[in-house]
Amino acid sequence: MMLINKYRESIAIKLLLQMALVSIAIFAFVVVALNLLLTERLEKEIAKRADTVLHSLQTVLQNIENDSYLPSMVNVLGGMQDVKQIIITKGQKPIIIAAGDNNIIGKKFEDVLTQDIQNDIEYAIFSKETNPHFHKDDGIYEITSPVQIKTKDLVQTEIAVIHLMIDSKPLSTEINKDVERIFYILICAISAMLALLFLITRYQIISPIFAIRSAIQKRATGDKTAFVSVTSVDEIGKMSAKLN
Repeated sequence: MMLINKYRESIAIKLLLQMALVSIAIFAFVVVALNLLLTERLEKEIAKRADTVLHSLQTVLQNIENDSYLPSMVNVLGGMQDVKQIIITKGQKPIIIAAGDNNIIGKKFEDVLTQDIQNDIEYAIFSKETNPHFHKDDGIYEITSPVQIKTKDLVQTEIAVIHLMIDSKPLSTEINKDVERIFYILICAISAMLALLFLITRYQIISPIFAIRSAIQKRATGDKTAFVSVTSVDEIGKMSAKLN
């Protein structure tokens, strides 16, 4: 209640509280904006990373003459820090020809894969379209892409599907560091501007108002010598001159 009364009675406290509220609003806006920037940049970078790995696999699949090389290549790519899973199937009735888990190679996809992955592979086979999606909750970028590969006679082609899962956490850590640097720079800049605004407000508005109030209180007690220094020609300066 005391603070409310002071807020009502003092323009200085009003200005300070309003500046504090503006500061909080600015900081909140910066946090939200940087969070959106982080999410947008992460999605773009993880998609670019997945496309690079996917393109490498597609190139090899389209040119390789002996798919016995595939498992070793997939194992190499699967050993990368951000590659969570690689599965390659072949045929309209998909058989797994390469995967990070060697135990599932040669098996029917419906016997070893989850229903979600089966659905993605079937969609790629029948639509002939690449299907990317980002699972924000667990930070996994998943992409399923069809590719035409040569049959063993090297004359005809058949459908193969690459299912790739990329973990965004390693990349997110790097991007977080960049965003943190931007955040600290912005906070320092905003804090410096707010501090400068506070000093200007204090010396050009609050201090002169306090001086006028003090002079009026002294005049009220009969002190005829109470005067106010006139340092400007604005409203506060004109009020000070009028009082004198």
